[in-house]
Amino acid sequence: MALPISVVICTHNRAPLLKGTLLSFNAQNISRDDFEIVVVDDGSTDGTAAVVQEISSPVSIRYFRQDHGGRSAARNRGIREARGDIVLFVDDDTLAPPAFLSEHLRFHECHPRSVVRGPIVNIAEYRIPETYVLGLRDFSSAFFCTCNASVERRYLEEIGGFDENFREYGFEDNEIGWRLRQAGLKMKFNKRAIIYHYKPAITSEGLAALRLQAEEMGRSAVAYYRKHPSLRVAMATGIFPPQRLIGYLTSPPWRLDGYTRQFKDPGCDDTRRTILAGKISRCYYFMTIAETLRKV
Repeated sequence: MALPISVVICTHNRAPLLKGTLLSFNAQNISRDDFEIVVVDDGSTDGTAAVVQEISSPVSIRYFRQDHGGRSAARNRGIREARGDIVLFVDDDTLAPPAFLSEHLRFHECHPRSVVRGPIVNIAEYRIPETYVLGLRDFSSAFFCTCNASVERRYLEEIGGFDENFREYGFEDNEIGWRLRQAGLKMKFNKRAIIYHYKPAITSEGLAALRLQAEEMGRSAVAYYRKHPSLRVAMATGIFPPQRLIGYLTSPPWRLDGYTRQFKDPGCDDTRRTILAGKISRCYYFMTIAETLRKV
């Protein structure tokens, strides 16, 4: 029997955060009979299965495990297992306020044949703020973002789901968004469909992961552009030559060692570290794009 909406959460080795995400859906202001949560475990080794099984929740949580195959493969599994007419993608480190699902459903009723998106609010503490005023940084023009995006399941099936050639981090959601747009869907942004995304301050120990993520994004950006070679994609990824030049000038690779030393300096405050982390990430991102573009 079909449900109005399925929440698909793909996860890999983030059991403690996933637990908080799942529990946040207990307080939704729609009937628990109108939605389900589909958890796809992409080859975790941290006891994710046990954490999900131990959760006491009135909400239907269905758990599926597969060998590690990347985000696209995991999300496709979620689409196949979903029983909802609408599939809503969220990340495994997010918290959903009570009106989250009802706002997605409301917009689909008002705007058929649409991708519905909402604000993604970054939080440094893993709890829903008591009060929050949305700012420009919480809004995005991206057509599709798997941290907070919903679409009717039939349209995902019609275009063949996510491209599983995107195995590394980044741009697999932009790529499927491109195909949904080409299929004639519109993007509708609902400022009330807020989700809170846990983004703790980056520590010195986290620099290696920051570099890996930036390099993966660089390679994925080139894969996205090569699949859909257009000005829109070039500008969305930063591959457009003027953007690459700006990236090179504002975060020059020859200053990378200096940025890293400043970041690790015990006297560096959190605000300065956030700025430096952005510069370090952009350095690796644009360096990887340049290196990948040189390869045939």
